[in-house]
Amino acid sequence: MDKQFALEILTPKGVQINTNVFNVTVKTSSGFITLLANHEPFISSIRISNININIGENKDSIYAIGTGALKFYKNKLTIVTDFLQKNDSEANAIELRKAEINKELKNSNDEISTLDKMEVYLEEEITKLKN
Repeated sequence: MDKQFALEILTPKGVQINTNVFNVTVKTSSGFITLLANHEPFISSIRISNININIGENKDSIYAIGTGALKFYKNKLTIVTDFLQKNDSEANAIELRKAEINKELKNSNDEISTLDKMEVYLEEEITKLKN
């Protein structure tokens, strides 16, 4: 296992990982696949799962990953996903993604609530100006 390849993982938050690795195991629409250096060109959708990234001898990093797509071309693996979170405990990726979505929904509800309050205030002020 002496050959590495480039790995880049992109999320809506930007580039999350950009490093050289020995192999990556991820769940695709056809099941789990392990990609090694010099793999044939490959494109696939990915499913919510844990992704195992081998960065060296006995140095694996595990992340929970959301849905997305991957492309392996010219010894570079590019993954575009909606979610990526370090997963040291090997917890269920679906549960981690669910928690992240609930957090995002709560934040958006707070923003909507604030916007609703601002809209009511604005309407009250417009009514005062008209009178």
